[in-house]
Amino acid sequence: MSDTVELTFDNEIAIISLKNPPVNALSQSVRRGILNSVKEIKKEKNVKVVIIRGKGNAFCAGADISEFSNKEKLAQGPDLPGVIQHIEDLDKPVIASIHGVALGGGLEVALGCHYRFSTSSTKVGLPEVQLGIIPGAGGTQRLPRLIGVQKSLEIIMTGKMVRASSANKMGIIDVVIPNVHDSDSMLNATIQHYRNDPSKYQELRRVSSLTVKNEYGEMVYDMAIQTAKDKARGFNGPIHCINAIKASEKPFNEGMATEKSIIVQAMQSTQAQAQQYLFFAQRQTSKHIPKGKASKVNSVGIIGASTMGIGIAICFLEVGIPVVILDIKQEYIDRAVNTITKTFNKNVKRKRMTQEKVDQLLSNLNSTLSYSDFSDVDLVIEAVFENVEIKQTVFRNLDQHCKPSAILATNTSSLDIDLFARVTQRPEKVIGTHFFSPANKMRLLEVVKCSTTSNDTISTVMKVGKRIRKICVLVGNCFGFACNRMFFPYGSESNFLLEEGCFPEQVDKVLYDFGLPMGPFQMQDLSGNDIGWKIRKMRKPFIPKTERYSNLSDSLCADYQRFGQKVKKGWYDYDVSPPVVSDEVKNLIISESNKLGITRRNISDEEIEWRCILPIINEGFKILEEGVSYSPSDIDTMIIFGYGFPAYRGGPMYYADKIIGLPKILSLLQHYSSEHPNSSHLIPSKLLVKLVESNQSLFSYWNKSKHVLKSKL
Repeated sequence: MSDTVELTFDNEIAIISLKNPPVNALSQSVRRGILNSVKEIKKEKNVKVVIIRGKGNAFCAGADISEFSNKEKLAQGPDLPGVIQHIEDLDKPVIASIHGVALGGGLEVALGCHYRFSTSSTKVGLPEVQLGIIPGAGGTQRLPRLIGVQKSLEIIMTGKMVRASSANKMGIIDVVIPNVHDSDSMLNATIQHYRNDPSKYQELRRVSSLTVKNEYGEMVYDMAIQTAKDKARGFNGPIHCINAIKASEKPFNEGMATEKSIIVQAMQSTQAQAQQYLFFAQRQTSKHIPKGKASKVNSVGIIGASTMGIGIAICFLEVGIPVVILDIKQEYIDRAVNTITKTFNKNVKRKRMTQEKVDQLLSNLNSTLSYSDFSDVDLVIEAVFENVEIKQTVFRNLDQHCKPSAILATNTSSLDIDLFARVTQRPEKVIGTHFFSPANKMRLLEVVKCSTTSNDTISTVMKVGKRIRKICVLVGNCFGFACNRMFFPYGSESNFLLEEGCFPEQVDKVLYDFGLPMGPFQMQDLSGNDIGWKIRKMRKPFIPKTERYSNLSDSLCADYQRFGQKVKKGWYDYDVSPPVVSDEVKNLIISESNKLGITRRNISDEEIEWRCILPIINEGFKILEEGVSYSPSDIDTMIIFGYGFPAYRGGPMYYADKIIGLPKILSLLQHYSSEHPNSSHLIPSKLLVKLVESNQSLFSYWNKSKHVLKSKL
């Protein structure tokens, strides 16, 4: 039929096998192969039933996303909705034999079949919303006919995967076959199950002919819209999904026409293009590492029983890697062990894990007061106080007590890792592993190479990072690395805006409306104002005297002890709901303006947005100049998953290059830099200037150059 689809016969059974590894994506070749197979089957009078299955690791994980931007490929046909309609219209029963996953177009193919069998480990879903679009091959029309509007909204709006057992209860899966896992075993089990009682599978159950179930009428759509606004703020995809599902209550052909209209509109949107770019960017990060031999990590030591240390421990325990946690006092350790135990037990209450599984995972947790108990661990991560001298002492002790092959990692968020490597006898095995808080929930792991880190060490940490389900991105060693470095000037500029006329709630609202999870002052209150204060005190001696510096955040801590949410007062007062900026803070801000001789003025929301976002973008260009990051897409991945930059804007580098345009970015930076000459973070980067002057886009330049200007990687 084609190189990617195979048609075979087993007596009365026709078998259509997808064979487009690794996940049987529905490329043009696969679609053509399925259609040709269906046409061939129509000619075979002896065929009683048809089975569609995927070879390899999965039934089918959906569309070939690389074709989305290839208009020529898309125009060649056949289109997937038409192929699925041919499957459904067959006059012989069609069974989808599903193993692995059936996602997106893969599930839509299965919905076009008359019956769906799966393994017990199968997962199904329609994740297109995560790419800024909707299921476009009948998913929004067939699924509501099968399981009702409400459940369809839950699945399609979130893009979540559904386990076979739940899918069976809903009615998506007809038969779950236990104790089979691979493609061939599932095919054999499907054939056997059918032949045990063929009469059960003679009815041509065409989902398109079913009636849509909607028990709640218009209210269900109103509630869905509100949920989208609350949980997917700023994203258009969920609203597109709602509108398409609502059309399923029309006759099927009308609903399909509406689905097509909506997906065409969505595909052309900047949001969809940004989200699809991010999909590929996220998958490129693991390719941007030097070649090295990864060692096996069988056990991990963690120093520091703080919130961060606890979160890191949970990451490893969740995947079955034994952990030894160390601190200087038993009471700290006891508190950490208690918190970890409670966290895992919550999974039992929420039915995410069995008690037996939790007990098994917790049996891998040990604690100690002595470095000697780290003698056999393969990796140690220190998460102690952010102080060079303290961390150097930790590394000396680790070097003395850990086996020679052990990797020594630091969770520092900003300090020079070379300072720790040089106090050891194994500098090639020292590396940064910057987790983001809360470590067991945030997906980003910033892997930091210092000047002596070996390729083998990098490979080992990247591999174990993937094992604990992190998005690992390699960066070079500098103050703040990539993520924090890009957001330091963002924090500075937000303080300058306070000095010039704003109050915290105005700045926070503008950045929240831009799409960030919270504004800069809300974020500082959440993480603890004292943490930033301590970092600034270490950094202040190195800041040039000519550089503008705001004392507001320092004074908030030093003079008023407003450390944030943990003490119920920071930029906001938290003893009231909702929190408000107190008169004490407003008086501090006004007093600082007077002290600096600044006449306070009304500042527009537009100026606030640009002055906070531009320094992030500009610092990203400087990071690329210096070779701290491998590519613009690595930076975008980090800032989205580390700081919550809105995914529908693609990340700061994509936003600057593809949505706003580099000439405008440069012009705005030049404008604000001339107004604020003592803020070096507003001086346009040389790379940005070069690109605008040569009329090049960032991504086209980077893709052509295939290298960084001077690499720290």
